[in-house]
Amino acid sequence: MIVADNDNTNTMRLYSIDLSTSQVTEIFHNPSEEILDVFMKRGKPMAVSTADMSFHWHVLDPSYAEDFEYIANQIGSENFDIVRSVDTSDKWLVFSSTPTKPRTIYIYDKEEKKLKTFLKPSDRLVSNDFVETRPVFIKARDGIELPCYLSLPKGRGTFPLVLYVHGGPESRFYYRFNPWVQLLANRGYAVVQVNYRGSLGFGKRLFKAGSDARQGGSIAQDLEDVVQWATSNKDIDTSRVAVFGFSYGGFSTLLALSVNPELYAAGVDAFGPSDLVRIGNLFVRAGTSLKDRRELVFSGKRKKAEGNSPLNFVEKIQAPLLVAHSRFDRNVPEEHSDELVAAMRNAGKCVQYVFYPDEAHGFELPENAMDFAKRLEDFLAHHLCGRRQKGEFVPNSSAKVK
Repeated sequence: MIVADNDNTNTMRLYSIDLSTSQVTEIFHNPSEEILDVFMKRGKPMAVSTADMSFHWHVLDPSYAEDFEYIANQIGSENFDIVRSVDTSDKWLVFSSTPTKPRTIYIYDKEEKKLKTFLKPSDRLVSNDFVETRPVFIKARDGIELPCYLSLPKGRGTFPLVLYVHGGPESRFYYRFNPWVQLLANRGYAVVQVNYRGSLGFGKRLFKAGSDARQGGSIAQDLEDVVQWATSNKDIDTSRVAVFGFSYGGFSTLLALSVNPELYAAGVDAFGPSDLVRIGNLFVRAGTSLKDRRELVFSGKRKKAEGNSPLNFVEKIQAPLLVAHSRFDRNVPEEHSDELVAAMRNAGKCVQYVFYPDEAHGFELPENAMDFAKRLEDFLAHHLCGRRQKGEFVPNSSAKVK
């Protein structure tokens, strides 16, 4: 049995356990990088991929060293995953992406030592159009280091700032191509991809520091600390800051706007929850026993979720808000956005609401993603004075303004 465990360490250790003798043997451990994947062949681990801010491969079986070196040389980096490899086959499906290189899929033939392109991006996506992304470590007020990524537009100037917040909350940003980052940078915004405490993939310490992230935790404070860090960057104008995210990143946007209303000039919430009690099943259902009702109503989790649910604090939000949602979202039902927008309008707040009746939790249809991109750039151009591409919204999108 092959087991990964971090019981007494910050990052995962990889073990083999002999079930007949119960003997445990450590196979691999990197104290500064988390294990992302284990490449297995015929029941044995041949290589391990790890990541801190970028990807690295560690070959365990010397007979595979030449293969991994060849792939890295051909691709130009170790930023690749082996996404498919039949146990008895010598052909691998390899996925590669960097911040300036959109996703490409290759087929590697171990026997022939050849890497062939299987699926590549459109030739219109030229790498010269993209900006570099670099890791930055931002110290929060309590000393916790937040591993983030910074992307600056080309040219010189002082650029408005967009905090791009990931979903989950048990997720993270990776050192990969991100179309939203490149769009925003192209339109003249400095972009910080924020891996707040509670993000996975950076070790147990950062994750456990945000163990209450599902109840809001310290996300708003972490975002505030990122803005504070940016004040010392001569390329960033922190008088013009927006916060933007999908799913739990949308919730983080709403939370940030309600906790620090003077800090932000705009916010964009796509498919985000507004009521943590409802999304966390912390409400009292019909038929619940009196004992369970008491435990739910007075539980620390419920109280924290109530205290961090933006739906309860719309009067505190000052910044203009763009909201997007969909009909078939099973992760975050559309009522979260319907009720939030209604409450904001009743309170006289500035909010735009676009609805996609044929989407689920995110964009699957390209025309809808492009429509939202157009609305996003127009919204930010209006409130942060960035650039926008001329033209109307995508005509074949299902978007409906509510």
